[in-house]
Amino acid sequence: MPAYELLHRCAVAFLLLAGVLTAVMPADWLAAGTLPAGLAVHRQLLAGLTAVGLIVAVAVPSWRMPAAAAAIVSRTAFLIIDAALPGTAPALAGPVALEAVLLVLLLAAAAVFAREAWQEARWNGVLPLPLEMRCPRRFHARSAG
Repeated sequence: MPAYELLHRCAVAFLLLAGVLTAVMPADWLAAGTLPAGLAVHRQLLAGLTAVGLIVAVAVPSWRMPAAAAAIVSRTAFLIIDAALPGTAPALAGPVALEAVLLVLLLAAAAVFAREAWQEARWNGVLPLPLEMRCPRRFHARSAG
């Protein structure tokens, strides 16, 4: 299996993992009462939509970058709010660490999808090719002489 295919499959698996964990985590945290009021509202509002978007993105390729971007923004906001609120519960340390790990996985998946989109745009002629690829004879003749 080529490396790019393995990277693509890992990126899709990261989306599925993040979607499933996003769908499951907020209910556990809210039931335990470990979230402050601001974070609870944030999680209730965005977690369900983010989870659905990530899970659907596994089957619908056109949703992958937007869903990953939305999840990255949501997780980053969650981590910033957690850092800004004074006196968050110590029981929230595990979920915050899991959010940070999922953020890193989503960033890796988004990087893979962005690279694939860039390569496809270049292949389709939307992005210009470097001079050595457009005119190989002219480039090599100029560099040799």
